[in-house]
Amino acid sequence: MRFAVLLLGFLVLGCTTAPVRDLDPKVRVRTGLRAELEDFTVPGWNRRLGSLPPVTRSPFVPAAGPAVTQYREHLAGRGPWDGPIWHQMGTVPLELPGKTLALGINVFQPAESRGTLLFLHGYMAHAGDFAFTLGWFASRGWTVVTLDLPGHGTSDGARSDIDDFADYGRAVALWLGWVEKQHWSGPQVLLAHSLGTAAALEAFRHPGTPKPDRIVFCSPLLRTTWYPALWIADQAVGWMFSTTSAQGGWDGYLDGYAQKVHWFHALGIWLEGLNRQKPLDLPLEIYCGDKDSVVDVGWNRWMYHRLVPGARWVSLPGLDHWFLSSSEDRQSFHERLSAEFEGLGSSKSELE
Repeated sequence: MRFAVLLLGFLVLGCTTAPVRDLDPKVRVRTGLRAELEDFTVPGWNRRLGSLPPVTRSPFVPAAGPAVTQYREHLAGRGPWDGPIWHQMGTVPLELPGKTLALGINVFQPAESRGTLLFLHGYMAHAGDFAFTLGWFASRGWTVVTLDLPGHGTSDGARSDIDDFADYGRAVALWLGWVEKQHWSGPQVLLAHSLGTAAALEAFRHPGTPKPDRIVFCSPLLRTTWYPALWIADQAVGWMFSTTSAQGGWDGYLDGYAQKVHWFHALGIWLEGLNRQKPLDLPLEIYCGDKDSVVDVGWNRWMYHRLVPGARWVSLPGLDHWFLSSSEDRQSFHERLSAEFEGLGSSKSELE
């Protein structure tokens, strides 16, 4: 009976056995954008001028190709950007067994920088979906650096899918190492949402991964609310179903792909491995809405107390999984973060 109920839940989510729509409708948009991305591994990639020129229509400089310009228009219409902001988009290569993935990175540099804000998005999203967060901190003097996780945004990889969650961690570890080599002055803060928090947690298991001065997780993903149903259904009848009715890309600009059931299989394997992880010492603060219906808040909080014993867990009354980007909740939360980041020191350390 229990199996039948769980399987029914899986079917209610709208799984399909046939492609009833374009499973990746924005591939041409991403292809055009990737053609204009710079190589962030070459010396001198940072073309930032000593003083930034004044802006007119767009808050971003310098001039860019048509695809990057469209991306900037997407950002400008959804975030509180106060230019001029020096913006470059590029990639770094992630070497994996049998393949190499280009990882998409944004760098937003204000006229004067007080530190570096590192940002990681959630599942079935990309950095541009959080334009409010990026613009908020860049306009307040933070150099903002984003990473699109594998299979998301401007990064390579199967859309909304992964074979091994460790690859998310490898991508974040590589990105953090790349940031460290830039020698940007001031404190570093890592801000992550949902899947981005799981990717960061996995990255910090890697010896030598640079550790920011402060780490903030929002709506952290470990076990999802629907995880038991999807895990069992994938094991029992996964050969029949490949996608659910969920659609990635919050505003239909860069993504719009179908959610893969196989992703939950990879999540399940990763969750099983959490019990074997050694506790981590991280300067971590976790924010979670008490109305979050996406993740299993109780189980996740219990697990985080074991995984990162020194972490501070903050429950936000009345807020759901999307408070970081929700127009109703984001203003007050970003004001709170800005206040907490005041006075951060410039010291950085590395995991032992």
